[in-house]
Amino acid sequence: MRFCADVPAEEFDAFARQHPQCTLLQSDEWAHVKGGWSHILTGLRNDDGELVAVGLVLIRSVLPSRLRRSATSPLAIWYLPHGPLLDYANDEVRDTYLRQLGRYARRKLAILVRIDPFLAAAAASLDEFPLPPDPQIIAIGRRIERLGYRLRRFTPEKHDNIQPHFVSVVHRPDGEYAASLSKKARTLANNARNRFVTTEYGGDECVDDLVNVIEQTEETKGISLRSAEYYHQIFRSFGENARIYTASLDIDDALARTRQARARDEAELAQCPEHAGKKRNRLTEAIQAANKRIAELSECRERDGQRVVLAAVLVVRFGEWSEMLYAGTNRHYGNIPAQHVLWVDAITEEFACGAQRVSLGGVAGKLDDSLMQFKSRFNPVVIEKIGEFELSIIPPLSKIIDWRLTRH
Repeated sequence: MRFCADVPAEEFDAFARQHPQCTLLQSDEWAHVKGGWSHILTGLRNDDGELVAVGLVLIRSVLPSRLRRSATSPLAIWYLPHGPLLDYANDEVRDTYLRQLGRYARRKLAILVRIDPFLAAAAASLDEFPLPPDPQIIAIGRRIERLGYRLRRFTPEKHDNIQPHFVSVVHRPDGEYAASLSKKARTLANNARNRFVTTEYGGDECVDDLVNVIEQTEETKGISLRSAEYYHQIFRSFGENARIYTASLDIDDALARTRQARARDEAELAQCPEHAGKKRNRLTEAIQAANKRIAELSECRERDGQRVVLAAVLVVRFGEWSEMLYAGTNRHYGNIPAQHVLWVDAITEEFACGAQRVSLGGVAGKLDDSLMQFKSRFNPVVIEKIGEFELSIIPPLSKIIDWRLTRH
């Protein structure tokens, strides 16, 4: 078998798309999204010249840019997000690729190599955790360690690892996706629809809508996310395989329909006999609720105009895998479960477009936070990853650079 560091992009992506561990983080397109990193497309060929393993290596040199001569400039961090892609149960393929990757990195004077294989130490619904780790996966991890790659186990600390500890993935059901959801999840989605929330999807032209709701997420949670240019680059890389799904509210339409419903209830109440106490109470409560909604919507109309985006999510499809990369919610409309109907409709549409799995993203710490509770409503399988493995090539520098890498 022969290791190569110059796999053609088309051949690389063709292999990655059909691989069981397919992920857009191991694609040539993703390499072009990662500004500030150079990259190489590595692979392992069998005796017939066919690829049996691939690995997108993102490379960041610590040298000033004027001293970098190539993608593999010396004194660099090498990182394989959710990679490499290979049959980890095949000792020959796994060991040959990882040994050759390390040797090639040493020749190029890299500081360290960190790999992030998508190996599930455990996988189940949220309510089944915690689970004992899969002994076969643990055994594979030990074999990787024998090659000099140190296992970095996940910790609850946010910055200790680059990728999250847990990933939640929705698998395409045999029947209609929405029908597979719990009653609570369906009720929340229907509640948003009853509040006149509509969903749709678009492309690059929707970036401003996405950025606006993500900026509100930044303000609420005190975090800093990406610039608009970053999202535009994703569309330049992935084209029609990238979509922004939005949940929006036409306030004028919502006001008109709420007033119409109130008028019907008022007319019915006027005709309702005095002895029909339950019906009169129901109609009175409905009228009072409509008055409250009208007052709220009128205030929103003055502040936000006719149309307002309540939630948005960026989804990218690669092969049969779709990934929800970035999402945000309008904090002024927290009483409307817009994100629930948005995610249900987005996942449904991704399945309709050929996806077999939709990743809802990861959780860095434990499984008891509000984000994981929210994601659990969409029937995902929660995957606990084994961890990241690191090959230290220049140990004194590795310890320093390791800190920088986890916080990028």
